[in-house]
Amino acid sequence: MYTFYIITVVSCHQDREVARRIHVDSDLPFFEVFIDTPLEVCEQRDTKGLYKKAREGSIKGFTGITQEYERPEAPELIVQTVGNSIEESTMHVIRLLESQGIIPCFEDSRKGVEELFIYGNRLTSAIEEAARLPNIELNTLDLQWVQVLSEGWAYPLKGFMREHEYLQVTDGSVVNQSVPVVLPVDTEAKDRLTGANAIALTYNGKAVAVLRSPEFYPHRKEERCSRQFGIYHTEHPYIKMIKEAGDWLVGGNLEVFERIRWNDGLDSYRLTPNELRQKFKELEADAVFAFQDDDVPLDVRINQHKAVLNEGVLDPQSTVLAIFPSPMMYAGPTEIIPFRVAAYDTSIGKMAFFDPTRKEDFDFISGTRMRGLAKSGKEPPKGFMAPTAWKVLSEYYQSLKSKMDTN
Repeated sequence: MYTFYIITVVSCHQDREVARRIHVDSDLPFFEVFIDTPLEVCEQRDTKGLYKKAREGSIKGFTGITQEYERPEAPELIVQTVGNSIEESTMHVIRLLESQGIIPCFEDSRKGVEELFIYGNRLTSAIEEAARLPNIELNTLDLQWVQVLSEGWAYPLKGFMREHEYLQVTDGSVVNQSVPVVLPVDTEAKDRLTGANAIALTYNGKAVAVLRSPEFYPHRKEERCSRQFGIYHTEHPYIKMIKEAGDWLVGGNLEVFERIRWNDGLDSYRLTPNELRQKFKELEADAVFAFQDDDVPLDVRINQHKAVLNEGVLDPQSTVLAIFPSPMMYAGPTEIIPFRVAAYDTSIGKMAFFDPTRKEDFDFISGTRMRGLAKSGKEPPKGFMAPTAWKVLSEYYQSLKSKMDTN
C-alpha cells in the first residue's frame, strides 16, 4: 500500500528545495509541478478576493503583489492552464505520475467508456451463431444487468463477473465496485452448458447477446448476501431474489447485439454513460450531482421530476433527467455513500439542510408519513415539495388506495 500527496505551495525557491532534499534523502520520489499562469489570470480566477485585498494593502507579504514569486528552475512538469480545461490540465499531472510508476494507468475520460455492443459483419455473424448455440433464458433482472454491462456502467467489466472478479468485490475490495454483477443459473443449465465455448443469452425467446468462454462457479448465496448487505434476511426484497435464484453463477465476456429497449415510453431517458458525458460537456459542467430514488414506478417518478423542473425548483437548463438502469438492491453497507441530511425547516417554510443547533425547527417528514398524506389527499406543509410534483405523487398513491378499496 502506497500513499502519495499533492500539495500546493507558494513558498520561495529555497524552501521548495529543502522539501525536495528531504524526499531525496529518504529515497522518496518528489515531483515539482509549475502551474504557469499569468498574474492577471490568477486575479481573474480569485474567488476569495485575496488579490484585491493585497492590492488594497490589507494583506501584507502577498506573493505576486507585494512579494516576488520565485519561479522553479527545473520543475519536472510545467502546466499551462490558460487555453486548457481543468480536465486537460489535470491529465498532464496524471500522465506524469503514471510515467513514474506512482499510479497505474488512468483511463482518459475524454475517450469515453468501452461499450459491449458489436456492429457490422461481426454482429451479423454473431446473430447467426447464436441461433446454433445452447442458450440461457434471461429473466427481467438478468436483462437489466445486461443493459448495465453493455452500456458501460460497470466498465471495465467485459461481461458477467468470473469467479476471480467476483471474489475481488466480495472479499478483497480490490476494485471500485460495491456489488457483484453476476448471472445465476440452476444446476440443470450448468450441467447442460458445461464445456460450451459460447452461450446465447435470450429474453422472451429472442437472442440478445452471446456469452464467450463461460466459467461456472458456486453461488454461495448466504455468504454473498452477508458480505454485500451485511445481513441474510430472506424478506429483504433483493436477498429474496438471490435466495430464489440458481445455485451456480456463470461469468464470461459479453457481445451484445443492440441497446436494450423496454418500450415503456421512458427509453429516451435511458442515456448511456457516453451520452451523459457528452451532455455534461455541452453544459460545461465542472461537477455533476446525481441522486437515487425508487419508491414509485419510473413513469410516476419521471413525471414528478418534470413537474419539479417546470416549477423551477431545479434549473431546467443545467439539469439532465436520465434513468440509471441498474436494478434497485438496497445494499446498505456497501452501496450507500455519505450524504447530508435535509428536513423541512419550519422557520423558513421549506426544505433545508439539518442544523443540529436548532433541531426543534426541523420536521422530519418520513416516507411513511408522506405516503399517508398522499393517500388521504392531504397537503404537506407549504414549501415541502413543488405543488404540481406533489399532485403527481398524490394522484398515484390515491389510485393505489382506490384499487385496494375496490379489491
